[in-house]
Amino acid sequence: MATTHLDVCAVVPAAGFGRRMQTECPKQYLSIGNQTILEHSVHALLAHPRVKR
Repeated sequence: MATTHLDVCAVVPAAGFGRRMQTECPKQYLSIGNQTILEHSVHALLAHPRVKR
């Protein structure tokens, strides 16, 4: 029997503030290294072969 792999659509929730992190900057825009948390998340999703672009 052949296996069918379906494409995956991803939704990245990017809202809210990092109040527990004691910052006024929305947490998705905080940097880790040279990228924001949002950029790290999107790049990780796009690197997956089944995530449709």
